Formats: sequence, structure tokens, C-alpha cells
Amino acid sequence: LLRVAISVEPSRAKGGGECVDDATCAGRLHTDLGSSANWPPSRGRPADITRAAPFSNWNVLYVPYCTGDLHYGSRVTPSGLHFTGHSNLERILEDALNETAIGSADTVIISGESAGGLGCIQNTDYIADKLPSVSHVFSVPIAGFYFGQQIYDGPGHTSGGLPSFETQAFQKYAAEWGAVPHKQCAEAFGQDAWKCLMTANVVQYLRVPVFVVEAQTDQVVLMY
Repeated sequence: LLRVAISVEPSRAKGGGECVDDATCAGRLHTDLGSSANWPPSRGRPADITRAAPFSNWNVLYVPYCTGDLHYGSRVTPSGLHFTGHSNLERILEDALNETAIGSADTVIISGESAGGLGCIQNTDYIADKLPSVSHVFSVPIAGFYFGQQIYDGPGHTSGGLPSFETQAFQKYAAEWGAVPHKQCAEAFGQDAWKCLMTANVVQYLRVPVFVVEAQTDQVVLMY
């Protein structure tokens, strides 16, 4: 049986996360967080779930990340920033279908951590739709299940220096990135389709079985 794990990367450099406006994204532009220009021509097996049993002998399709858009984006800004995480995924799947046997696999597991976990959830059904002959497709997002935050700014509050995860902030992110939301979720939310970027909203529309891996003490969640 051909078994494939699709690894949706959080970033080559630690702290990939997301960037949410031209100013902050321009600061990453010439680093490994914002460009693949200095990446090596080939890379080893990613240090994630795919190294562990029972996946250690599976084939791995690696989806790298330097677009700062949680694998959601399909937009090039007037200033030349490429928020093309979803567009890159489209091309990677196209190449994989043309050059490998992934389309005839028995089982495909889609996984990713942090930014990769968010991208995993948002793109799971999209990937599954591209693999109609695969009998079993599952999603295992790691540290990717987030919900709208209300930031505490009262006495003793702290600041983690991360972009806001307040629900309304994602309306701006969706526009900045040209985000591609989950199709069925977007149809249900209509003009508020940007809300589908929040995993707590989109998960109810997923058709692929999802096994969520999330720490009770997730650092990002606790910062808010």
C-alpha cells in the first residue's frame, strides 16, 4: 500500500508564524521567514510527526513556508509582497500529481504544526478534493486550533509581541493576504467569509476526519 504524509511546514526558521501588514512583512523579506532565496536546494525529512512510528516508513510530501500568511494567501501586493501560501500549495499538489503516485495512494495524512497546523485545517478538504481516488484521507493539525481572542489589557497584563488573534483582526488579514477560505464555510458565511479563517468556525464544515493535537498550555493562547 502507498501511504503518504503531507507535512505543512510552520517555517524553516523558528518563529515563522504570520505577518499581517506591509511594514512587518517587509522586515522579513530578505530572511528565511520571508524568502526561499537562501534555502538549500534540497532538504531532509522534516522534524515532525512524520519521523515517528508508525509514519517513519511513509512517503512525505513537504509543503515549505515563507509567505507569512498561514498557507491561506493568493495575493501579490502593490509593493511586491507575495502572500501566496495557498497558491504555492496548489502548485505543489499539481507537481506531485504529475510526478509521483500520490493520486493512487491508499492513505494520506495531512499534518502541520503551529502556522502549519492552521494551514492544515484550512486546506484539508481542498487537498482531499485533489485526491479523489485516495481511499483514506485524515487531518492531524498540531497546535493549529485557535479561536477568537479578547485580549486582556487590565492590571498586570503582558504582551507577547504577536499579531492579534482577535476575531475582527482576521478581516484585515484576509484582505491583506487575499486569503482563500474553505469553500463550504465561505458559502455559509457569505459576506463574512473571512471568519472562516478562524479554525473554530471552519472545523464544523470539514468533511475529512480531523484529529486535533493541542497542548492545554499552548504558549500562544496563554499570551492573550
